[in-house]
Amino acid sequence: MRSKRVFIFIMTVVFAIGLLIIYAAGKANQGKNASEAFIQNSVKAPGEISVSAKNNTDFINAISTPGVNVEEIPESSRPILGVETAVAGFIGVTERGPLEPQLITNFSQFKDVYGDFYADSYFAYSAKGFFENEGKKLYIARVTSADAQTAKRELTDGTRVLALVEAISPGLWGNRISIKVSTGLNSTDDDPTFKLEVKYYDNYIPSDAGFKGTRRVHPTARITEVFNDVSLSNLSRYSYNETVNSKSKLIKIEVKSWVSRSIPINDKDINFLTEGSDGSKIRLSDYIGDSGKNGLPPRGLNALGDIGEITILYSPNAQDVPGLNQAMITQCERLQDRIVIIDTAMGDNGYENATRYNSSFAAVYSPWIEIYDSNHKSKLIPPGGYIAGTYVNSDNLGGVHKSPASVSIQGVIGLERTINRNEYDEYLFKKINPIVNINLRGIMAYGGRTLSDNPEYKYINTRRYVNYIRKSILTGLRWTKYEAWGPSMESRVRTSLTDFLNSEWAKGALRGNSPREAYHISIYRMKKPGESDELITVIEVGLALLRPAEFYIVSLSVE
Repeated sequence: MRSKRVFIFIMTVVFAIGLLIIYAAGKANQGKNASEAFIQNSVKAPGEISVSAKNNTDFINAISTPGVNVEEIPESSRPILGVETAVAGFIGVTERGPLEPQLITNFSQFKDVYGDFYADSYFAYSAKGFFENEGKKLYIARVTSADAQTAKRELTDGTRVLALVEAISPGLWGNRISIKVSTGLNSTDDDPTFKLEVKYYDNYIPSDAGFKGTRRVHPTARITEVFNDVSLSNLSRYSYNETVNSKSKLIKIEVKSWVSRSIPINDKDINFLTEGSDGSKIRLSDYIGDSGKNGLPPRGLNALGDIGEITILYSPNAQDVPGLNQAMITQCERLQDRIVIIDTAMGDNGYENATRYNSSFAAVYSPWIEIYDSNHKSKLIPPGGYIAGTYVNSDNLGGVHKSPASVSIQGVIGLERTINRNEYDEYLFKKINPIVNINLRGIMAYGGRTLSDNPEYKYINTRRYVNYIRKSILTGLRWTKYEAWGPSMESRVRTSLTDFLNSEWAKGALRGNSPREAYHISIYRMKKPGESDELITVIEVGLALLRPAEFYIVSLSVE
């Protein structure tokens, strides 16, 4: 018996007065009233995306970002281009580094900014595994305790405090920074400068309180920064803001008492920064981070939520922080542009995760993997960072519409335990993706399941591809924001959508022998729910999605 085509309505675009509202589809939260859901989700802060659903349609409001410039749009359609699909965001504890997320593109850069392998964290190993498995773009959100203290040291002219030298971020790591002041290379009477040597040491923390941070010893520095001419005057071409604060990866200078031609006294000793502290135990609230609404820069998970490029979310510390996995899932479900990778705990088969979470925006992997540590000794670590890299590799090899399963994991020498055939079947039944060692093929994840009970979003590639299509269309139709709706606009939007979906079908991302069988576009007018006379234009996009043949193909007819 021939199976029916599977159409999933993944996108509805609504044009109202000066407002572009995007609806994305799925089958979550069934039973809510559509009008109530629309009204509840319409009252949101600018830039916020929310989700509700009824009858296989998720309603998603994408309120436009303020401050977008209005430009003249030519009377022709604009192409919709596919967005990037494999940009990761990791959150957790690193040796050092800034608290605002930074984009990292290789492991050498990671070590330069965030430090090396850290005894109490798997983070550096996870980052290394991401890049080792073809990862290219990784945003890092470093987390510290709310009461962590920043290491610092005063610069004086012998009588007055002229400036404060601080580590660029809080933590005990800053106590391993030393500074040395001498005469500037180009110092003159009119523009006096000083030379500042900054060094960062491996595991060297001065502990003798009698020295107050000053030691006449010469350990080997891991990082050395030399600034030949520094002035405490902003009027100088050697201003500390330009010479140090904008370039140093270790320190920043804050002027306390500026007087013309003042420079700190020279000191032959090694002067360490002091008073740096890691603070109390890091809590879930530290991982969630500041929202940025109080004038401070957003931090932690909130900061990663503001980075629209991210499509993969992960924390190697999540098993030690109750509630963090759920917080990451919640963000993914709200933004609908990313998926979170979850590790099981060491020694845990992961069955509890399968019953605790029900989301197509999450995927669980087990068991832990064995690698060589920095001393070339075997070490067990959670697999998520390496798995995130295989997502990138899979996208490069076959596209985001392909399952990321069965991709060999590079840099792995073994597994925490071997999964037999019976366990393998049980893992998949429990929606856990087993990592196995296949003869002649190597170690790989041999499953592509999400944690969703919804059969439409059973597979990782289905969820990630829907995210990709939604985000591409949403981005590609931004130009319509200030356009008046009419037949010309409808034709241009339809052409843009048709061209984009034709290209997706042509590269094999959609089912069907022709574009007509692969996708559906419907445009119509309707009254806005809750409003008496206001009309809106609705654009529905339905897709015939591919299904990986893991066990069987689920064929559904979606009205």
